[in-house]
Amino acid sequence: MRLKLISGTALLTLLLAGCGGSDGDSPTTEVTPSADLTPLSGTVVDGYIYNALVWLDLNGDQLVSEGEPQTRSELDGSYLFELEDSVLQGLPGVSVIAQLDSTSYDVGLVPPSSMDEFNAAVKEGSLVAITDNSNVTVKLTTPPFTSEELSKLTDEEGLSGKAITPFTHQIYQALAESLSSLSDSDIDAEQLQAAIDNLVANEQASQLSEYTQQLEQAGLTGLSEEALTLMLQGDFIALSDDSSAMEELSEMAQIMVKTMVEQNEHADELAQEPENAGWTVSFQSEQGTKHYIPYNMNDAVTVSYKVEITTRVNEALDTKEWTNQYWEYLDVQGEQQLFAEGKEVTTLTLSSGNFEVLGDHRSDKGINGVFHAVHIYETGSVITENGVTTEDYYLVFDEGNPVDSGGAPNYNFPERVLDYESAEELAAAYKSGDYSAIEALQHHIETTRYTEDYKLFSLTFNEFLEFDENTDFLTERADYREYRDDYSYYDGRSIYEVRKDWEADGSINEVLHSETTLEDLTIESNSNPVWGANPEYDPWYQYFNYWEEYSQTEGATDSAGNPIFSHSAKRYLLDPATNTKYVDSNGESPVFSQFAETITTLDAETRTYTSWDHFRVEDALLDDFNPTFDNSGQKYASSNYQREFVESWGRNIDDLPGLVGPLMDQALSENAIAAIVYSSSLDSYNARFFSESDCEIELTGSEATNAAFTSALAQCGEDLGFSDQEIRGARIARSRQQGEVLRVWILEEDGALVRANIGPEDTQISNKQGWFISDSGYLELQGDEDSIRRLAPYYKAEKAMGVIVMDYNPITGEVSEIWSEGYTDISDWDIPELSN
Repeated sequence: MRLKLISGTALLTLLLAGCGGSDGDSPTTEVTPSADLTPLSGTVVDGYIYNALVWLDLNGDQLVSEGEPQTRSELDGSYLFELEDSVLQGLPGVSVIAQLDSTSYDVGLVPPSSMDEFNAAVKEGSLVAITDNSNVTVKLTTPPFTSEELSKLTDEEGLSGKAITPFTHQIYQALAESLSSLSDSDIDAEQLQAAIDNLVANEQASQLSEYTQQLEQAGLTGLSEEALTLMLQGDFIALSDDSSAMEELSEMAQIMVKTMVEQNEHADELAQEPENAGWTVSFQSEQGTKHYIPYNMNDAVTVSYKVEITTRVNEALDTKEWTNQYWEYLDVQGEQQLFAEGKEVTTLTLSSGNFEVLGDHRSDKGINGVFHAVHIYETGSVITENGVTTEDYYLVFDEGNPVDSGGAPNYNFPERVLDYESAEELAAAYKSGDYSAIEALQHHIETTRYTEDYKLFSLTFNEFLEFDENTDFLTERADYREYRDDYSYYDGRSIYEVRKDWEADGSINEVLHSETTLEDLTIESNSNPVWGANPEYDPWYQYFNYWEEYSQTEGATDSAGNPIFSHSAKRYLLDPATNTKYVDSNGESPVFSQFAETITTLDAETRTYTSWDHFRVEDALLDDFNPTFDNSGQKYASSNYQREFVESWGRNIDDLPGLVGPLMDQALSENAIAAIVYSSSLDSYNARFFSESDCEIELTGSEATNAAFTSALAQCGEDLGFSDQEIRGARIARSRQQGEVLRVWILEEDGALVRANIGPEDTQISNKQGWFISDSGYLELQGDEDSIRRLAPYYKAEKAMGVIVMDYNPITGEVSEIWSEGYTDISDWDIPELSN
């Protein structure tokens, strides 16, 4: 909502309230702490700041209050407090504040050594006050004391080096709302301090990342993370071993203070205007560049932007008002072209929490000079009780959508024209009960609550579209409903979830989930219907609609530190009546397809492991789609190899990446790796059904006879025999040469026979005479005129078979060899070399 947008802005908040007095002519003095007092010392820095008013904000009101220790900073920016035990007890949750005014001076990186030197510099004009406006003050604040700092304060030596800088102020500003709400919540002091520690540490880490990038952009890359952390949390001038980094940070800090001063001076000018008599005025502005996807557009744009926010408060009128204006420009061939602009005025009644927002916006969504315009009116209330803030408001739109006005934007709303000249006219119509020209009305209920571990923002969002005179926006069922939960943990974790009810009928049709972990993993998932899947992407199910639950994880690394991206999905039947996941008569939602994929990025290549399953599902209630097959497989691929190494029927190899990865590291050929994969898959598959040790037959010479063949068959099992139907068109294979070669026999439909050896060298294919099933049910493979190989099965599984093999001469009847073997039907395997 607009209140949260403005009050929570990332701009530096300008604090206008001033506290009096200065002692600009006082000499620098050396203060020795008394034995019964605890010292707390530090510095005020952008360059060093002389004569800043420094105090401990014990009551958190950002003002110097009675009983709060205060002092002035010295020529070198230093300050010192001598704290009594009673003050020490009240320091949890407290910040230190430095107020800069027209008697405060930035004395630079090397401060004057004496007051005489300072006064001479002021007289000659080389040193000037922070501002020449006596009405203007700027406050720099530290985050609250951490547990570590409080422990040092309770020691005999006290705490030194508590710096007050624009960087510490940034941390405080980022946490101000959370700290205020936590203080108002019902958590105890120990929980509050733990929350403060986590919040401060998390924001310090965020700040470290931000300024690391800024220094790198300035060409400064030699600063360690530890050194930069110390500089950002302390006196970055004294702590720096890198003069270039120190000067860069000092310049940043001085620009930040200068910006605050300029904005406060502008606020003072506004306060002098007649219409602002009796109002306290503050002003914020920010400008820069951002890259984002605007609302109702598919493509991202890069814009330069400027934002100005004026805030007015009048206690006598019980009113607070924000005016927010913004401009965005595209850089088109070196020229600035207006892309979007808008103005919103928010008025809040302080005592009741009731508010109104009037907004006028327009943007060039088609980037063609045709502007999409919208007026908005928002009305509701904001209430905080027991640390929980609830905002309940209605938002109405009058929209102009130039669909047919050349180069339509990328969204599917109908063409519309503005019915009102301004947001004020829209508000008047809504208040009168005239909804006839309103394009949409939304009802939002937002809650923000704080616990000892996290901040939770929740939203219930109802939308009513296309007003009908026979309905009432406020009483009839909504057209759309959405629920959002945003968990921000103080230790840096986060969880964000959106649940969408497309018809506002109680059915959740889409769930979007995103989270970050303490290990810096980003996990995103979504659950939603998929209609008319792309055949090129999904050849199995291109004709069907289904429910998909998808998840992806980024930020993980392997043991060597290589980045890993992983994603997976499960697919369920879709209930066409509700567009939700189908639930059968047993209350179950069967999965008919799933996949998982892991992509590892190495220095010179990318490796991808994929596995999949398809499951048989039968349900008479679904006539259009009943998956009727089972299938599973896996594959491993590298960007350095053209071929994927695939197990297309089953996942027989327990660790395919562990098998193939080392072979790739050895730079083995594609054929060599493929042969090992096929053979390992075959061996692993067969091992699930029988072990060769249970039937080890090896007969040659005089031991190899027809009688021995019959005996071996009986010894190993029973004579099961083959049928022509189960053999014709099959491919049967076995592993050879310690798993390096796959021997395949292709039993063609027409009775022809092909033998293939898939190994490290090129695949060797040779045509044999043929195959047939004997009267005894044996498979006879006819190699040449004087050689036939007989296979007699003693064990059969779905794909595996145990056989007794006998080589004999069909003319003489002489047997040359008998042995036991495991063969596998690989008809369903995807072996590219054999796809004739």
